[in-house]
Amino acid sequence: MRGLRKKALIAVGLLLAAPIVLLLIVIGAPALSALMGGGYQWHDRYSQVDPSGATRLLIESRYTVPAMEMVDPAIKARFSTIDIATGKVHHSMTREFEEDSDLKEPQTQWRAEQVVLANFNQRDPAERLALPTKLKSESGPGE
Repeated sequence: MRGLRKKALIAVGLLLAAPIVLLLIVIGAPALSALMGGGYQWHDRYSQVDPSGATRLLIESRYTVPAMEMVDPAIKARFSTIDIATGKVHHSMTREFEEDSDLKEPQTQWRAEQVVLANFNQRDPAERLALPTKLKSESGPGE
């Protein structure tokens, strides 16, 4: 009798634990996949050098934490302008995108002291970003 009761308790425990284990697998699989694939590290997406050859535009991305989708996860993108000669970052900003596929290669317009990015957001094609191409201390007098 005692052995039967013990087996029944084990069976009930397994039945109750199965949905919890399944839920952990469903929730944890995308995050584990991103972790194993290096998705949480910054990866270069796009790079472009200004016409004068002095400044580089770099766009990097990584999955947001935790990654909840395996196919097209949410990402964080970092937009930076970098002095090519010194390697110093002039300006850097981050933006979040609901899906990896929302970030497109931007149309760029290089100006005297900034680069304007357009058509880089699949969900909002009208969005624009302007990044300085010089540090404030490098700007001319009165600027």
